Amino acid sequence: MMRLKTLQRITLYIYFFSLNFEVFNLLGLGSTAFITGVVYFISVIPEITSFSNISQIKKFFQPIIIFWILLTIISIIHINPYSSSFFDSSLLLNIILFLIIINHERKDSGVILKAIFSFALGTAVLTLLYNLGIGIEIDGGRISIFGDNENIIGIRLSISIIVFFYIILEDPFSFGFWRFLLFIPIPDMLMFMFATGSRLAFISFALEFVVGVIFYQTKKRWYKIILLILAIGVSAYFFQLMKQSEILINRLLLTRETGDLAGRDIIWLELMPLIKANFIWGVGETGYKAFTYRIFGGDKSPHNVILEVLSYTGIIGLLLYLNFIAKATIQSWRTFKINNYLLPLLLMIPVFGVIVGGQALNVKIVWAILAFAVSTVFYTNGKLGKIK
Repeated sequence: MMRLKTLQRITLYIYFFSLNFEVFNLLGLGSTAFITGVVYFISVIPEITSFSNISQIKKFFQPIIIFWILLTIISIIHINPYSSSFFDSSLLLNIILFLIIINHERKDSGVILKAIFSFALGTAVLTLLYNLGIGIEIDGGRISIFGDNENIIGIRLSISIIVFFYIILEDPFSFGFWRFLLFIPIPDMLMFMFATGSRLAFISFALEFVVGVIFYQTKKRWYKIILLILAIGVSAYFFQLMKQSEILINRLLLTRETGDLAGRDIIWLELMPLIKANFIWGVGETGYKAFTYRIFGGDKSPHNVILEVLSYTGIIGLLLYLNFIAKATIQSWRTFKINNYLLPLLLMIPVFGVIVGGQALNVKIVWAILAFAVSTVFYTNGKLGKIK
């Protein structure tokens, strides 16, 4: 009979793998990522007390759970004919899984890195499906797959490529020569990322790559020199591939020449009166939906989490949310300085990108990376030893 610990590992890996198929409806049962998340949750129920421990991560967990409670209360206050749905179950599930995944790392050291690798393998599989033309949709020249958001697809690709580079450089799983096979899907993954036309993904990846090269530390000076030479070569190859993506080039030029923000600036301007009038507490998700239905004729995201949170919970909620993000970021930096563990810090870069230019509150890979960053507290406090 399979050991419970092994079952929990497998269900975690499957959950991370499935984050690439977050909106794919599995057998008509609903979101694949939601279903695998529930299965993972069921696997930890026998040890739920241990998996819900907050003793060592209280400073990270408290701000975000208080934020969710505040959001719920304000949404109840602002229930209206347009929206009476005040209970954000998706956000709560993400917070619960965030807590469970962190504790999984506490109980089973190194399990999140393996899960992140599983996620990257899932992105490679998604890229294969893209190459085969399965589930492809084209809107305005931008490629999507299985009806997912182009920016989120691009962000996932940028994350996974960096993860592959990390595995190749550090070999944390002792793959030896076989790790170099991870180079094979990277060109196709880059082309897929460019085909989404996501400026957010392009900028995130470029920053991850540059920061990774600059901050990468090794005791072997010749290794660093070789890395820099390779980085120059990879950068040249990267830009050659990018030139083949007309949609991305055009969108980048539009941003540079006209300041085009894909309509975000219009939404942001329309939101300003709402934010000013409800600056302290906001209007909750219910009040926000009522506002967007009146102004835009439907539910409209601002594609900026700062403005979204300000609209929902005012400056009080924003301070709670930013406190949470800041602590996770500081923890990833501290891990890098103490343990020379760079990957969590690099993966926080696309998280910032989604916060500034996307929808981070209910994007599961964002919560997975935040859990990855926070979980390193168990290494920097010296209780689980040093990460390779």
